[in-house]
Amino acid sequence: MAQNQIERLNTAVAAVKRYTRDRLPDSVETALYNLIGLDQEADLDLWEELRLALQSNTDLHELGYDLGDSEAAADGNWWLDPDHWTAQPTHS
Repeated sequence: MAQNQIERLNTAVAAVKRYTRDRLPDSVETALYNLIGLDQEADLDLWEELRLALQSNTDLHELGYDLGDSEAAADGNWWLDPDHWTAQPTHS
Protein backbone atom coordinates (compact mmCIF):
# COMPACT_ATOMS: atom_id res chain seq x y z
CA MET A 1 0.00 0.00 0.00
CA ALA A 2 2.85 2.40 0.74
CA GLN A 3 3.92 2.66 -2.91
CA ASN A 4 0.29 3.01 -4.02
CA GLN A 5 -0.18 5.80 -1.48
CA ILE A 6 2.91 7.62 -2.70
CA GLU A 7 1.75 7.31 -6.31
CA ARG A 8 -1.72 8.64 -5.48
CA LEU A 9 -0.30 11.57 -3.52
CA ASN A 10 2.16 12.42 -6.28
CA THR A 11 -0.65 12.25 -8.85
CA ALA A 12 -2.82 14.58 -6.78
CA VAL A 13 0.01 17.07 -6.22
CA ALA A 14 0.80 17.10 -9.95
CA ALA A 15 -2.87 17.54 -10.93
CA VAL A 16 -3.29 20.47 -8.54
CA LYS A 17 -0.07 22.12 -9.70
CA ARG A 18 -1.00 21.71 -13.39
CA TYR A 19 -4.54 23.01 -13.05
CA THR A 20 -5.28 26.33 -14.76
CA ARG A 21 -8.59 28.10 -15.22
CA ASP A 22 -8.77 27.15 -18.90
CA ARG A 23 -8.96 23.44 -18.02
CA LEU A 24 -11.78 21.37 -16.63
CA PRO A 25 -11.15 20.39 -12.99
CA ASP A 26 -11.98 16.71 -13.61
CA SER A 27 -8.42 15.44 -13.22
CA VAL A 28 -8.04 17.35 -9.96
CA GLU A 29 -11.33 15.98 -8.64
CA THR A 30 -10.43 12.41 -9.55
CA ALA A 31 -6.97 12.69 -8.02
CA LEU A 32 -8.34 14.17 -4.80
CA TYR A 33 -11.10 11.57 -4.44
CA ASN A 34 -8.46 8.85 -4.91
CA LEU A 35 -6.85 10.04 -1.66
CA ILE A 36 -9.85 9.06 0.48
CA GLY A 37 -8.87 6.30 2.86
CA LEU A 38 -5.12 6.85 2.68
CA ASP A 39 -3.01 7.00 5.81
CA GLN A 40 -2.57 10.67 6.72
CA GLU A 41 0.05 9.78 9.31
CA ALA A 42 2.41 8.40 6.65
CA ASP A 43 4.24 10.33 3.93
CA LEU A 44 3.74 13.60 5.78
CA ASP A 45 6.00 15.48 3.38
CA LEU A 46 3.70 14.62 0.46
CA TRP A 47 0.56 15.59 2.40
CA GLU A 48 2.17 18.93 3.18
CA GLU A 49 3.18 19.35 -0.47
CA LEU A 50 -0.46 18.73 -1.43
CA ARG A 51 -1.67 21.31 1.10
CA LEU A 52 0.82 23.89 -0.22
CA ALA A 53 -0.14 23.17 -3.84
CA LEU A 54 -3.82 23.63 -3.01
CA GLN A 55 -3.07 26.85 -1.13
CA SER A 56 -0.99 28.32 -3.92
CA ASN A 57 -3.17 27.49 -6.93
CA THR A 58 -5.07 30.73 -7.34
CA ASP A 59 -7.00 29.34 -10.30
CA LEU A 60 -8.60 26.76 -8.00
CA HIS A 61 -9.46 29.51 -5.53
CA GLU A 62 -10.95 31.72 -8.25
CA LEU A 63 -12.98 28.80 -9.51
CA GLY A 64 -14.54 28.60 -6.07
CA TYR A 65 -13.38 25.02 -6.20
CA ASP A 66 -15.53 22.77 -4.10
CA LEU A 67 -16.17 19.09 -4.56
CA GLY A 68 -19.39 19.53 -2.65
CA ASP A 69 -18.63 16.57 -0.44
CA SER A 70 -18.87 18.08 3.01
CA GLU A 71 -19.54 14.68 4.58
CA ALA A 72 -16.25 13.26 3.28
CA ALA A 73 -14.44 16.44 4.29
CA ALA A 74 -15.94 16.22 7.77
CA ASP A 75 -14.64 12.64 7.99
CA GLY A 76 -11.08 13.96 7.88
CA ASN A 77 -10.59 14.31 4.14
CA TRP A 78 -9.56 17.98 4.46
CA TRP A 79 -8.44 18.29 0.83
CA LEU A 80 -12.11 18.09 -0.26
CA ASP A 81 -12.91 21.36 1.52
CA PRO A 82 -11.13 24.55 0.43
CA ASP A 83 -11.73 26.07 3.87
CA HIS A 84 -9.22 23.53 5.23
CA TRP A 85 -6.45 24.09 2.67
CA THR A 86 -4.83 26.75 4.83
CA ALA A 87 -5.32 25.00 8.16
CA GLN A 88 -2.31 23.54 9.85
CA PRO A 89 -2.26 19.74 9.80
CA THR A 90 -2.89 17.93 13.05
CA HIS A 91 -0.96 14.71 13.52
CA SER A 92 -0.93 12.44 16.51
